Amino acid sequence: MVKRAFRESKSSQKWLNFAKHDLDLAFLINRDSGFTDTVCYFCHQTVEKALKALLIANGVIDFPHIHNLKILFKQAINFYPQLEEFESSVKELNKYYIETKYPADMPVNYPAEEAERATESATKIYEFVEKKI
Repeated sequence: MVKRAFRESKSSQKWLNFAKHDLDLAFLINRDSGFTDTVCYFCHQTVEKALKALLIANGVIDFPHIHNLKILFKQAINFYPQLEEFESSVKELNKYYIETKYPADMPVNYPAEEAERATESATKIYEFVEKKI
């Protein structure tokens, strides 16, 4: 069932809408709760979905079902070399998928400044993609 739903949602605008939803959640959670791990997780999700939207908009419909931002970024930069300015942000955001999704010996609690940087990075990347689609 999941694979079927994935195949049917090949619209770049749908992916971009999902990315915006995650970005809005990151800001809401950051403002109201201080759960920095969750903020960073949703920032990762924002960029993952935005990059997938960008790939779909450029005709790439058979990208791997992955969550690794570095791999998605390498594919997307082939279409938009100017994405290079976000490379360090993508590397930083990439760590949040594993660290915030799976249980660890110690709960992840990022400093508020790090969550703020993550939201700024996710916003800039989202806005770049939004302008290109």
